[in-house]
Amino acid sequence: MCTPRAVFLWGSLLVISIVFAGCRATAPLRGTPEASEPEMPARAFFVQVGMNYHRADAESTRAEAVAWWSALDTPPEPLQRYREPPVHVVWRSPYYRVRIGPVATRSEADVVRASLRERFDDAFIARGSSEQP
Repeated sequence: MCTPRAVFLWGSLLVISIVFAGCRATAPLRGTPEASEPEMPARAFFVQVGMNYHRADAESTRAEAVAWWSALDTPPEPLQRYREPPVHVVWRSPYYRVRIGPVATRSEADVVRASLRERFDDAFIARGSSEQP
């Protein structure tokens, strides 16, 4: 025999499960790229402009790279899709690395590196994940 309390509990569980099922069906998938951003391969290329033992030194190099970006009339073609300077400081023991990018191909990275040569003469191309430089 169903008591009023049992009916209430089963009804509440039914409502909650319907609500959560609807939320899962309409929630956006995590990590879905923005529609305006072009697809970037899982492995991408970066131009590394600095490598330092100390975070403060890496941040100084990052500031110099951002200043380079800000002084440009037009960024190199592979970086024109970025509104903000794509300059990152990444820790990989034992160094803090300062990288610009990502770009999809090595030839795009060569274009970026060539435009940086005057300011960062020891810049080189590095591979990395498009999610984490």
